This record gives sequence, structure tokens and C-alpha cells, in this order.
Amino acid sequence: MEEKRIEKYVSDEKTLWQGKAKENDYLTCRIANMFPLILIWLAAEFVILGVAVSNKIFGQDFDTYYLVLTIVAVLCHLAPTVVWLSAVVRENARIRGEEYAVTESRVAILHSTLHESVEYIPNEDVTDVVLRRSLAETIFGTGRIIIITDEERITLNSIENASKAFRKVYRAILGGKKNADE
Repeated sequence: MEEKRIEKYVSDEKTLWQGKAKENDYLTCRIANMFPLILIWLAAEFVILGVAVSNKIFGQDFDTYYLVLTIVAVLCHLAPTVVWLSAVVRENARIRGEEYAVTESRVAILHSTLHESVEYIPNEDVTDVVLRRSLAETIFGTGRIIIITDEERITLNSIENASKAFRKVYRAILGGKKNADE
């Protein structure tokens, strides 16, 4: 079994839960969530190109200038998709290097893409813990656990067995503050 690097950052405390992002789940779920829109977008592109090419092939009055202009317009239209996809791939690379641990006194988040850094959130600063799951995450059995403080929201991404992990994290952090069954 793979050794978890986060253990060295919380070895002085009792760990109540630890986990890490499921490999490539973030990327898969984001693409699955956008898939219907991507299909519609690509269909529109192929219709535009198809009309331009068919007019050129069948000898209708369609200058090469208009064909080039149409291709440039399609490429410009595809640019947002390329930008979105590159952002998702970048975020996936960041998330793949994250590990999480909840101890009796704090939440530790290890970020390790090119270098390691650890973020600690004291349990007493946490006001709520929330589970979020998209349709794709539900299908793949993962989810996001969001830890809410007065200043920020920290997301534990692509957690396997998200419902079970959520219950453990909730009880560990808010067990004395709130009733987990509310």
C-alpha cells in the first residue's frame, strides 16, 4: 500500500480520518458534467464548417476568402473550450498531489505538486462541513467535502466513498458542536 506523505505532518496527534483525491477523478467528472454542452458546441462547429465546405465543393459562389474566414471564426469559437479544458487539466494536476488528514484538533491539507506545503485549520475555527456531489461524482462514487470557516471555504476534492468519509470528517470536526443527524 502506498505510504501517505501527510502522516509525517500529523504524527504527533491521533488521526481520525485521512484520505487523498482519487486519481484523475476531478478531470473525468468535470468533462462528464460538461459533456452535453460540449456535444452541442461541437455540433454547431461542424454544421458551420459543413456548410462552408459543401458550398465550396459543389461549386456554389463561395470564395476561398469566406472559407478561410469561416475556419478562423470556428477556431475563435473553439477557443473558450480549449481555455476551459486547459484550466481543468491544470486543476486536476494540482488536486492529484493533495492529501488530507483530520485529527482531534485540526485539519491538515498537504499540497504537493512541485513542492510540499501544508495548510492547517484548527477544528475550533470550523463552522460547518458540507458534502457536495455532482451527478458524475455520484456515478463515480466520489464527492467534495467542503470545510467552512468564518474566513474561507476549503474543499477536499475527489474523495472516494464520499458519504462515509463525510460522516467521519463531520463527527471528527463538529462532533461536540453540532448533531451530525441534523
